[in-house]
Order: sequence, then structure tokens, then C-alpha cells
Amino acid sequence: MASKTGVKYSIHEARRLHEDESEQYYVSVNYPNERHRSFTTNGYRTFDLDSAKAFCQQVAAGEFDPAPIHAAQAAAKAEREKAALEHAAKQAAAFQGKLDANRLDFSTLLELIHCYELHVGDQARLLLTEWEQQKAELNTDKDTLLRKLTQGIDTGLYGDKEHAHSGPLPAGHGGLYHG
Repeated sequence: MASKTGVKYSIHEARRLHEDESEQYYVSVNYPNERHRSFTTNGYRTFDLDSAKAFCQQVAAGEFDPAPIHAAQAAAKAEREKAALEHAAKQAAAFQGKLDANRLDFSTLLELIHCYELHVGDQARLLLTEWEQQKAELNTDKDTLLRKLTQGIDTGLYGDKEHAHSGPLPAGHGGLYHG
């Protein structure tokens, strides 16, 4: 409902019921020419329908001071902004850790992303993915071979540990080690 002064009063059904399971409402008051005065009781105060209508009449008559609602809403907004900033700082720190682990700085990453987006077509992207998978498989194969060699040394497959050899063989052994 709008008043003769252009102020708009809206009554909205609250999403949750009151403790006694009765329907509850909150009120929004919009001052189109003085937006800083606009407010809502959502999250601050709820009413039954008749009380919401009476509250609108109190506001229209100048019998309600919205300063406490404005203060509560400003404090809640400041708390949300603080929490969002803390969350963003944690995300940035975690990402910076990943950049550091890969010896990249953020500006280099952005340059690479820009280059990738502008200069790498779909087929090239598929090739890059395929090459990355092949490297991963090769690394897995290397890791498996190293693990098997280490297990062979540990189990004495190549003789006793003191004579098992890793690395280049001493000259004159012709590639075979005779312990």
C-alpha cells in the first residue's frame, strides 16, 4: 500500500512460522525520494497480520523511530562484509600457496590464462589434455618400476643389500654386476 506522500508500505509473509506456528509477517517501508530512510523489519521484527498493518500506520503517523532498525541492519551488513572478507582472504591465501608450490606468481598465471583463452583452440586443448594424460601415465610407469626395483632390493632379489647396486655400474663390469 502506498501513502499520499509516495511512501510505499509492504507487508510480506515471513518464510518461517512463529513459535506458536502462527503466520508471521515483516514490513518494508520504502521512501522513494529518501532511500536512506527506507527499511525492513525482516530479520529484526515480525508481526501477525493485524499488528503489521498497525505498525504501518504508526510509521505513517511518525510514531516509530526506525533508527534502531537502521543501526541493527548496518551492524549486520558490516558483519556480513567482514565475514566475506575473511573468507576471501582464506581463499586467496590457499590459492597463493598453490601458486607458490608451482613457482608461479599471480600475474604470470593471468597472462597464461589470457594466452590460453585467446590463442589455444579446441583441438589444441584436446592435444594438451592428451599430452598431460600421457605424461601422467609415464610418471606412473616410472614410479611403478622404481617401486618394483626397490622391492627387489629389499627382498634380496638382486643379492644382499650391501652388494645391490643403484646408479651407474663401476667401469669394467660390462653392464653386469658380479658380487
